Amino acid sequence: MEAENRGFKVSGTKGIGETTFDRTREKMLEPMLSIEDQTSISLSEAKRIINKSLEEFRREIDSRFREISYKVNNNSASIESMIKSISILGEKVADIEESIAALRPLSIMRLVGLWKKDTCIHVGEDGFCSVWSVSTAASREIRAAKNVENVLKEASGRYQVNVEAIPELCIGCPFYKSKGKQVY
Repeated sequence: MEAENRGFKVSGTKGIGETTFDRTREKMLEPMLSIEDQTSISLSEAKRIINKSLEEFRREIDSRFREISYKVNNNSASIESMIKSISILGEKVADIEESIAALRPLSIMRLVGLWKKDTCIHVGEDGFCSVWSVSTAASREIRAAKNVENVLKEASGRYQVNVEAIPELCIGCPFYKSKGKQVY
């Protein structure tokens, strides 16, 4: 009765319970080799294993490098396209901001307010409206919002507004009345 079991050759003998375990042929020869031979075999086996592992590692690195290079090349084209798009959008935003900046000082509201201020009988030579007056609380807000000197003047506990400084107030004024002359 013989069977191979984990690198050992199992052989039975005639007696009950009398079995011997003999090493396989390679294991049996090891004691016969000198230490130098065992070392050189072990080193050569180690070199073979290391070389095999290094070769597998090189292949894996090459494969990953090719994969990363492919992704980088594809992404660089996408990134260049995005940079061009962002640049174009930046130019368009700059154009829009320039247009808005050009409209601010001469906005439609300001133009209409300037026209009404210049043609209204309630606006004095000093630019103050004789019918527009605001409370103390509103005067604080107007001063803070406009940050302009001489925007308000006190008259009988209320404040008259300098429409020369804030002509936009004239647009919706219910007291507007033309001087009879047209200023264009």
